[in-house]
Amino acid sequence: MILFTGLTFALTTLLARRFQWRDGLLPGVLLLPVLAFALFSFSLDLERINVFGDYGWLAWPLAIGVVTLNLRSIEQHPRLAGAWHAGGWCC
Repeated sequence: MILFTGLTFALTTLLARRFQWRDGLLPGVLLLPVLAFALFSFSLDLERINVFGDYGWLAWPLAIGVVTLNLRSIEQHPRLAGAWHAGGWCC
């Protein structure tokens, strides 16, 4: 789920940057809450679930990279960018 979500948001962000579609960058900010929710839901069942198992070792760094890419791209929305920079440090 994390890998698919990260790749989807990466593609959306790259297409929005390529075609200079300012509002196309906004869906990418949803990745941070999705990752926070996934991490919270994984923490409820730590006896059975390993966060880095089942390609999690690939998915989590990719998703964090996409969050960073998107944060650099949404500087055109200064209020949103400030809140998401702070949220990125919290997670």
